[in-house]
Amino acid sequence: MYGKRMNIMEKLLGFLSVLLGLLAVWEASRTDILLKTEDERAKNLIRELGEMTKEKQKMIDEGNKRTQELIREMDKRHQETMEYLGSLIKADGEKTRELINKVIEKIPG
Repeated sequence: MYGKRMNIMEKLLGFLSVLLGLLAVWEASRTDILLKTEDERAKNLIRELGEMTKEKQKMIDEGNKRTQELIREMDKRHQETMEYLGSLIKADGEKTRELINKVIEKIPG
């Protein structure tokens, strides 16, 4: 009887060992699948971040280009304003000179 019980226990332990081994193999394969899935998700995120970075850089470059265009336009307008002011000063200076010469002519001497 004691020997028979040991035989059943050995068979039961053997069966449980095989079952645990199969569960371990099955769990390992599931873990592998999950790792591959997560790896693919991470790669997709990295790709998306790369695309977003490229888009952001493109926007920055376009903004810099527009800023440079605005600076050139403002420089041009500044130059035109300075030239206009210079012409006004020159015209007024000639009028002032004429007035001074008229005053000098009127001074006896």
